[in-house]
Amino acid sequence: MPLVILIIVILIVMAIAVYPWPLLVALATLVIAYLTYSSLYFRGVEIQRHQGQNPEIHTRLQ
Repeated sequence: MPLVILIIVILIVMAIAVYPWPLLVALATLVIAYLTYSSLYFRGVEIQRHQGQNPEIHTRLQ
C-alpha cells in the first residue's frame, strides 16, 4: 500500500510541474481507487463477520 501512495505522490508532483490537468486525473483516480478499496474491504469484513470465519477481527474488536 505505501508503494501505491508513493507512486500517486510522484504523479501529482509531475502533474503540478507540467500542467494542472494530470493533477485532476490523478486526484480522481485516487478518490475512485480509495472508494473502491474501502468499500470492497469493509464488505469483505462484514461477510467474514457474519460467517464467523475470521477470529482475528473478532479478537481485535474485543
